[in-house]
Amino acid sequence: MPKRKRATGAGVPFEYTATWKSKDADGNPVIKSKTRWKQQIYVGYYPDGRRRKRTFTANTSGAVTEKVRAWRKDMRENDGVEVDKKATLGSYSPVFLAKKKEMVDPKSYRMYTNILQNHLKDYQDKPLAQFTPSTITHILATAKAHDRKGRVLGSAGISLKKQLRSTLHSLFEDAKRDRIIPSNPAEKLPIPQSKDAQYKEVGRERTAFCVPEMESMLRAAAAMPNKAVGARMWFRLLTGMRQGEILGAREPDLRLYKAGTVSYEDREVEKECEYLDADGNPQKGTIKVTEQVPVETKALVGSYEVNWKLEELQKDHGCGSKGPDGWPCQKKRGANCPDWKWRIPDGFDMLHLTGRWCLTHPKSLTGRKVPIVPVLAQVLKQHLKATSKQPNPYNLLFHNADGSVIDPKQDTADFRQLMELAHIPNPESHSGHETRHSVVTLLASMGVDAQLIKEIVGHSSDAMVEHYRHADDSERLKAMETLDESLGLEHIASIQFRY
Repeated sequence: MPKRKRATGAGVPFEYTATWKSKDADGNPVIKSKTRWKQQIYVGYYPDGRRRKRTFTANTSGAVTEKVRAWRKDMRENDGVEVDKKATLGSYSPVFLAKKKEMVDPKSYRMYTNILQNHLKDYQDKPLAQFTPSTITHILATAKAHDRKGRVLGSAGISLKKQLRSTLHSLFEDAKRDRIIPSNPAEKLPIPQSKDAQYKEVGRERTAFCVPEMESMLRAAAAMPNKAVGARMWFRLLTGMRQGEILGAREPDLRLYKAGTVSYEDREVEKECEYLDADGNPQKGTIKVTEQVPVETKALVGSYEVNWKLEELQKDHGCGSKGPDGWPCQKKRGANCPDWKWRIPDGFDMLHLTGRWCLTHPKSLTGRKVPIVPVLAQVLKQHLKATSKQPNPYNLLFHNADGSVIDPKQDTADFRQLMELAHIPNPESHSGHETRHSVVTLLASMGVDAQLIKEIVGHSSDAMVEHYRHADDSERLKAMETLDESLGLEHIASIQFRY
């Protein structure tokens, strides 16, 4: 029977014969058929230009019409988007993770996987179309923190809630683009904040060490028995680099050279002054005073080009798909699989060092140059000379005496020891990352241009994007030399930093 259409061109229900294979009472194959009703509606086009249609079937014409009416109602309520009511969080998660694996860095992919598999496992059977802003608010409010064995430790902290919200927002945004849901229920939900978020300025001040604390730590680092650790601490305190960038720093990316620089010396100078004599008459004369006078000299300076950071990468199974009895290799962990593969996107640039440790590109722009002020340049020169005979298979600037990689936990412990030696109050409440904020704070307090600070430390901020000026190496070095003036580095190094 030819398909009938209304005057508007829209299809109407029509009869057709449905056939299917079956078996009779004796088990013999037979072909069965039945008269049913069908209606087809064109709903757009496929990417290749073919027309896309939606088909509705039922036993009667009236039943088909009811299905079409219900579909049109859903379309009106969902802004013209056809909702997939069968797609659940569990069924869409593998699709989402497969996309993210090719798009984001391994650390972000690990975060998405952990949130979906461990913190949202109770919602795997819930259809995506049934998630509402209230649902997500409830998820965030009731989230729990777990240890590595899955035991509940208590209510989730702000950091975990931010990760939950970020994962759900990204997943629903992808589902929206795939036309599975009409809108993103997490889009307008605020990012979780701590209760004292309104005191942002106060919180920001607590994230940076003050000048006396920086001076104390520099003195303590210079006096450390292990001079290699002391040099690493000076590098941290005077560059504002991230921990991974410091531990992944390579010797070929460090450049030390002689250049013109400005130092300050105490000199006696004569100054004219006015005074009153014994009779009260104004007189003019000269007096000698001590002032700091800028002196241009040649000094060892340098720059470090930030190209790599140390990162722990995960390994996946490469032996095939996981079945009811586990993986084909019979190993639980991907790292133990004979055919393991890195959990990284295609084309991801990395250098494997040893075990799980690799060098990957930094969070901010690769190739940014961090100036090395004269006193730090001298410390690094001494450090390179003292460690030149040690094994260094990975060309790392900082490494253990046997050439092995310095673990981030070990570096954190070294910084904790430094704070204790420097008598920093409550060292357990501080982290090495705060030195990064300290450098930014000191540079800003010395009047260094915001865009210049951004280029030096690789800091990303919308407030700084409007500054488009790009500084050359001499400007960067001049900016970092303000740290020398502020902290009195030359005096500290001259009396204590001796290999």
